Amino acid sequence: MISQLRANPSGLISVLLDQAKIGFGSIRIDLNAECFAGRLELDAALLSPALISFEAPFQTRRRGVETKIISGERTPAPDQTLIRTLVAAQEWAQLLQSEVGVTQISARAGHSGAYIRTRARLAFLAPKFLAAILDGSQPPGLTLKRILSAPVPLNWDGQAQRFGFSDA
Repeated sequence: MISQLRANPSGLISVLLDQAKIGFGSIRIDLNAECFAGRLELDAALLSPALISFEAPFQTRRRGVETKIISGERTPAPDQTLIRTLVAAQEWAQLLQSEVGVTQISARAGHSGAYIRTRARLAFLAPKFLAAILDGSQPPGLTLKRILSAPVPLNWDGQAQRFGFSDA
């Protein structure tokens, strides 16, 4: 059956699939028990219901016009855009603390002062959130756009709530 799936995935799936229902935050898949059992050369009555019908929760993550469905165990996926911005924010915050002006920083970085100010605040994310972002284990919906959409709370508990780290 695996070789058939590799050779013609849509053909075998269309035969095995009885129905799939996508609901808010979950997907349910029901296989055709007779067909599935036949492909395995078994009596359909011997198949466990868990093999024929299953449901899985999922989340969606938007990034611009793209939407991803995230289900099951997530493989850590570092967001390189977010990481680059965090690195720059740390540098800019250190320069600001050493009394280098925003005008000088923006001239060096090639960005406007407003750009520097909005991103420098990312240097004040809780260390455990920074670590999660660096290793890619941040919540699925945590993007640079989401972080920049409102002021970053200085209180780390407030950050946990705002950015979806409440179980961190």
